[in-house]
Amino acid sequence: MSPELFARYNDASFDWTPLNELRHLLPRYLEEIDAFRFPSEESVFHRFVEWENYSERDMKTLRSLFSDPAWTKEERDLIDRWYRTFCAWFFLNYPVWEADDHILEIRVDTVILLFAHGGFALETLLEAWRRHLWSLPALLHLKDLLLYGFSDYFGKLNNAFASHDKTLRAMLLAWLKDTETRMCFLAGCDAAIKRCDALLFEETRRYGTGMAHLDELEYTRETLLEWGRAGG
Repeated sequence: MSPELFARYNDASFDWTPLNELRHLLPRYLEEIDAFRFPSEESVFHRFVEWENYSERDMKTLRSLFSDPAWTKEERDLIDRWYRTFCAWFFLNYPVWEADDHILEIRVDTVILLFAHGGFALETLLEAWRRHLWSLPALLHLKDLLLYGFSDYFGKLNNAFASHDKTLRAMLLAWLKDTETRMCFLAGCDAAIKRCDALLFEETRRYGTGMAHLDELEYTRETLLEWGRAGG
């Protein structure tokens, strides 16, 4: 099945899918995501969840099918190991591009939604992210979330797939404001500047010219410091 045909299958219906069908196709889902050929980006895993209120698509109304006892322990362990490995890889790479043709940059909020609305434990991703804040890619992903992941003065998420997800918004904002996250970012940012990493001074493709990663990191740094002075 070509990536194009697989994407058409994935988008064909949001209705209930038999578990055996999900089990059969799961390796292909993981293969496509590993290659960053997302069948439909944020909604890749829509078949692997059930929503109590589908129109709201809020995490509090989500039930993960991965928790179904029909999945064996070995299968759940494999999914968990893949998830942890993928998260560790993602936070050591920046920027991340879809597929091999560099058509679309994959922003961190897309990856967050991929897993948060796919029935995966978001705490695992956030834990891996915090552990990797010594690395410049993880720092740059964090400034992208803070600068571009929210709208309306942090009142909602900017991504259309989660603009009404108050639970996820609150969770991500609390993680950004958490003392440990802020301290890890500040320490990692200072170390990166001392190392003079070349990526710091590369102007982003998002702007073409004019704004460097260093400027955005400094704005993020000041925002986190201000939250700390204000008590979060």
